[in-house]
Amino acid sequence: MASAELESINPELQMAIDKGYPEAIVPEETVIWLMGYENEIDDLSLIKLGYRFSPQAIRSMALALSNGIFTQEGYYPPPNPQFRQNVASYAYFNDFINYQEYGQLARGRAIYGNLPQEESGLWIGPGARLISNSVHPTMEEVGVILEARRKENPDLKVVLLDGKFNGVPHPGYFMLFKDIVQELVNEENVAPENLVFVVACATNSYIRSIGDIPFLNSLSRMSLISYMPWPDYVCSSGEFELDKGLKHWIYKTQIIAPDYYSIQEDHFLKESKIIQARAAGAKILTHKRTGMYFPTEVGSTSMTHLEGPEVSSSGLLQGTVGRKTEFSYSNPYAHLFAVKQIRDELYGKRNWFGSKQILLPSDAGNMTLPPEWVIHTH
Repeated sequence: MASAELESINPELQMAIDKGYPEAIVPEETVIWLMGYENEIDDLSLIKLGYRFSPQAIRSMALALSNGIFTQEGYYPPPNPQFRQNVASYAYFNDFINYQEYGQLARGRAIYGNLPQEESGLWIGPGARLISNSVHPTMEEVGVILEARRKENPDLKVVLLDGKFNGVPHPGYFMLFKDIVQELVNEENVAPENLVFVVACATNSYIRSIGDIPFLNSLSRMSLISYMPWPDYVCSSGEFELDKGLKHWIYKTQIIAPDYYSIQEDHFLKESKIIQARAAGAKILTHKRTGMYFPTEVGSTSMTHLEGPEVSSSGLLQGTVGRKTEFSYSNPYAHLFAVKQIRDELYGKRNWFGSKQILLPSDAGNMTLPPEWVIHTH
């Protein structure tokens, strides 16, 4: 709420106060999407300035996407409980909420504090505290940066990932980055400090052109990706005509000149992606969709991937993940929590909100998925 523009309190905010809901500014893109409309404008003007949604904005987005919103027209709920829990899991893994707040969001309850009170609180710039990566409007801009970095460090190894990323990042996103790091460090002998991840996000127009409905918009999707622990550069993949897609991607991939290019094994454009990777001289890394994980052996902390029901953005939007058994739904999230616990022990939590953040004792407790939070899908 921009106080300079509004003399009286926003009626929707007043309704929240009257009903005891958290006071928060929610990004307009989130409100539009929850109301069932598409975000027609895919504006990258803020990305061009190096801005993205702030941690407070991501926290308010998590609240709105998990619990829905109230407007003068009525209540607009989240798509389903699976979607709600995935949003809560994303927010928890990336330290926008603590463990107790995860339980609240997963149950459809409110969280309070560290929420933006004015419109200016929605944005964070390139020089912000704790932000070690950057967002960019084009792959060309990232290519220039990488060229300079390679001159400074000839041992730099660049990994390129691209895709729709059309939803709130789910366990599949996290496991993909984690597994790539493990593969390159253990099998390619790449030093972690020399490893750089570039993520190119598809535009709304491309997502529409292949028959999908865009989730929020590019600014939102790029912001969500940028707060994951691994990406160094997040950029837009740019506009192109479908019949010229291969030519576009050969050019874009050569601009990044990745050492490694990650390709999903069952991607419908797999053959084209192999061509563009080879044209850029990149080594191909193949990955599977997230299924179920089990210890390699009894008592081992190393997990192995088994074929089975998969978590996907479209499945979470439809609430159809793990239809056959609730275990096949909860298992990837239990693995995600195990990864979270290990990361916290190794690197500590990211404290986005400074001294204002309240970390509860339960936040350091058991990271497995409590039985009462398992979504029954059969």
